Amino acid sequence: MFIVNISSEAGSIEDSSRTSWFGYCMSKAALNMQSKLIHNRIKEGGGHVLVLHPGRVQTYMQGKLDAEGDFTPDSSAIALIAIMERQLAEVKSGVCPKLVLLNPDGSQRPW
Repeated sequence: MFIVNISSEAGSIEDSSRTSWFGYCMSKAALNMQSKLIHNRIKEGGGHVLVLHPGRVQTYMQGKLDAEGDFTPDSSAIALIAIMERQLAEVKSGVCPKLVLLNPDGSQRPW
């Protein structure tokens, strides 16, 4: 079993500097905890949960286009798919990667 959850830097408690967006941040933190709980349950059977941060994407989350985002939706999706493919190959080879929050470049982000 291989589950992918799209989280956000907004769910990182360690890395938080935000002062608003309570609902969004709290829901992403809850998703991170859910990911950990599910991972703990399925890892013994070879399952894995992958948690990804899509980067700052050029979206309309605030009602207008955030053109300053580092990624277009397409470029973010391409980067995340590449990470998924690498992680899935590890899982299929019998390696159970550590559960971490990954950036689009594959680097680890603080939880």
